[in-house]
Amino acid sequence: MIEYALPDPNLFTQTASNFSFAGNFGDPIRTPRPGGYSPPTSMHLVYLEFDAAGKLVVRQLFAPQLEPTIDLTSVDLYHKAKSGADVLSTNFENLIWNTPCYITFVIHNVDWKFYWRDGARPHDGIKFLSEKETLVGAPKTYVQNKSFYAARHFRLKDRNHIEHDAITVENHIRDGNGAAIPMGKHVDYCFEIYLEAPFLLPHPSTHLTLILDPDGQNQGPRTL
Repeated sequence: MIEYALPDPNLFTQTASNFSFAGNFGDPIRTPRPGGYSPPTSMHLVYLEFDAAGKLVVRQLFAPQLEPTIDLTSVDLYHKAKSGADVLSTNFENLIWNTPCYITFVIHNVDWKFYWRDGARPHDGIKFLSEKETLVGAPKTYVQNKSFYAARHFRLKDRNHIEHDAITVENHIRDGNGAAIPMGKHVDYCFEIYLEAPFLLPHPSTHLTLILDPDGQNQGPRTL
């Protein structure tokens, strides 16, 4: 007989009611780019991989110029991340943006995907939250999303013709009021990344939802 112990609720940073179909804090990432916001010309890529030991590998890379398109730049940065070349940062430390850019999140593992739902109850693969509960002290609060827009959920086909699930979103370096962030100022965001991991057996088409909850920061100086 196998007994399962309930997890300690104090270990969770979010309550269960926030896990599924939670409302966005600010604008959803798939909202079209607001008028007057120019499209970015650079890209930040966040590479996600669960290795053979089940450990999460995160590698961040940056391209100052698109070469020459969004998709081609995503593929180029994906291969560099896979090989460990030109890595800007690992894990989720220093998840900081200081110039308008496209941000591509890509999951290396085949058959893994972002939790992205259309229809009557849409759910984005990335959602922004107003606060993060902590084990000690008051919850930390964050600004609304008025910077991340025009997200696209797609399959990134690498140079070996293998597809990987990905999301590209535009970051316009704006604060919670939609104003451009001036030099010397920074704003903090709390967001969750929703992934779907496949079961091996007995139902290979069934997925388990995983939630990653890093924080990110927009800051000056900037170039618009």
